[in-house]
Amino acid sequence: MENPIEKVEKAIENVEEKVFEKVTPDNLPSFFDVLKSAYNFCLEHKKLLFLYFFIPLLVSAFVHIFGNLFFSIAFKSGSVVAIAVTALLVLAISLAVGVFNAIVTYGSSLFIKSLEDGKKHSLKNHYRDVLGFGLPIVLTSIVTVLMLIGGGVLFIIPGIILMLASFFALNAVVLENKKTKDALVRSFTLTRNKKLYLFVQSLGLAVVVALVSLVALLVSVILFAIFRPLLSVEIIKPVYLFVSTVFHQAVSAGLISFAMVFFYKLYKNLSHTVHHVTGDYVKKVTKLIYGFAIFGVVVIVGVILLSVILKPRIESEFNRMQIEKQIEAQIKNSLANPVK
Repeated sequence: MENPIEKVEKAIENVEEKVFEKVTPDNLPSFFDVLKSAYNFCLEHKKLLFLYFFIPLLVSAFVHIFGNLFFSIAFKSGSVVAIAVTALLVLAISLAVGVFNAIVTYGSSLFIKSLEDGKKHSLKNHYRDVLGFGLPIVLTSIVTVLMLIGGGVLFIIPGIILMLASFFALNAVVLENKKTKDALVRSFTLTRNKKLYLFVQSLGLAVVVALVSLVALLVSVILFAIFRPLLSVEIIKPVYLFVSTVFHQAVSAGLISFAMVFFYKLYKNLSHTVHHVTGDYVKKVTKLIYGFAIFGVVVIVGVILLSVILKPRIESEFNRMQIEKQIEAQIKNSLANPVK
């Protein structure tokens, strides 16, 4: 009799054969090959990988928690100066931590490559190496977002295509030391005629992440059920908050590290398949990138101007609706309590 493990393995092979192999070019690994490779890599370097993503996430979470706490204390004091100073301080710290977190995450392929090459330095040195690409990462991210906004306005499909085409721009920044334009061109080149393959790979990873997140959610519910009867005790509340925060950030760190390794593996596989491109192709892609980015800027400026122009009208309409509700409530009250 066939055991359950063999049944699962056969089911995976059937899915791979019927779904993934149809959109996988002959010279590229299938989804399950990339998934297995990423899993083995994460298993080999689990400690450093986990800590690399976990520490910034945990710091960001506690900055948010304590920021709200300090702001609440300042608000209770009633001092306008205390509220303003606290708000600015919390905003500055949150922004700094957020930017650091984004750079560390989006530039993590450099850290992953260092692990692959056997360069296991201290986390401080790994962070320092990635932060060295901070400005190019931020600039490339801004141009990419503007480009996606410009493409997204022209219906969903162009936005998805541009997103897939620009998938590996940040990998090119930190691994090939390319500037913003060259990094985006490199990403467009890597994904040329492989967007369906990349889309299916991303979709498969999204399913895996969703399943793991569902399990984590169930554990979180169980955790809350355990602590719920004790939350009336004041000392238990911060303990539960601490445990819950650490648990959620640990799950996030695990999922993010696996996803980043997965896409690093994809980047490496695609980089081995690209041939030389012509100057005309580079010019065409460059025009496309900057064209959509400029259009994205136009869209943002247009939305801001439109909101400023329509703001008085929106406020007037809102006030009118509030007055109508008050009048309606007064009428209902009059009918319910007629004057004798």
